[in-house]
Amino acid sequence: MKIPMTIPPALASRNGSAGGQQPQLLGPDGKPIFSTQWAVEHPFTFAGLTSGGGMKTYLTRFDEAMKHNRSNALAMRRDAFIAAKLQERYLPVALTEWFVEEDPGAENQGQIATPEMGWAIEGDDPSDAEQQAAAEEMTQLCKRIPHWQRFIYNLCEACWYGRYANQLRFGTKKVMGEDKFLPIAHLPINGDKIQFDWEGNPCILIYSPHQKELEAQGAEITRTDRGPALLLRKPEWRQRFIIHRHILNDADFLENELAGGIQGVGIRHMIYWCWWMRIELLEWATVFMQRIVLRVGECQVESGSSRGRKRPVPSVRASVAAAAGRHDLEMV
Repeated sequence: MKIPMTIPPALASRNGSAGGQQPQLLGPDGKPIFSTQWAVEHPFTFAGLTSGGGMKTYLTRFDEAMKHNRSNALAMRRDAFIAAKLQERYLPVALTEWFVEEDPGAENQGQIATPEMGWAIEGDDPSDAEQQAAAEEMTQLCKRIPHWQRFIYNLCEACWYGRYANQLRFGTKKVMGEDKFLPIAHLPINGDKIQFDWEGNPCILIYSPHQKELEAQGAEITRTDRGPALLLRKPEWRQRFIIHRHILNDADFLENELAGGIQGVGIRHMIYWCWWMRIELLEWATVFMQRIVLRVGECQVESGSSRGRKRPVPSVRASVAAAAGRHDLEMV
């Protein structure tokens, strides 16, 4: 059975309905049938509430690696095998060139750009000249961003951390014969520095003494479980950061510590325990080989002196024990 519904004109308004209230969908009787807000906010879908620093922010332990051992989380990214695999994944994306259509009447016209074709900015309506002009202008602006390949490569790091960002510094450049306001420099922001509050606003962890200086500039500061953070709720602050999120993962009902994964987790979260087991097995193998070597006995050889005295040579067992910092081993 179909139930007719009407959408009030205010729903299309960015400022909401009269009186400052949020627009709502109306049923056949003219009464609101549900709110435009979430039925249940995400933090309340867990057995308990866990917030950072007593504020409404998610914990920094948002994935398995950070939850179990932060030192391991750092070591994983510096693992030579993992670093090589990630670079193999990032480079094809970062090295993609801009798509240039040589023949406007070619069969590629109107198709969505793919990595094989190159980057492209397209309007919704290919026949709309105004949209095409705007898309061309945006393309030229993006091409003038310095170190574009590095810009894209940095954002690819979200595949590992779950979130990553570039901070932008704006200025003017000549584009298409006119002065345009665009990013003239950018810096990467490590994914573990990016947190989110319960409303989904990003937060950038900051140095505590720098808080007052930022507040003097009109910035909002919030608290997390790792200290103060710059809250990117105001547009003038949010627009200075490009943030990429990888997989939005909702944790189990009893894993409220991992609730922050709803704002992005990466490969690190997925493979942590496999990596941990590999490191454990390597450690076991190393300890086993060390114990085998330490069982080698002591021997003596001719010193080669004119008096023909014998000088004891330190045993392999003693040498390995000293190198391992083990002075409690019995020499046999």
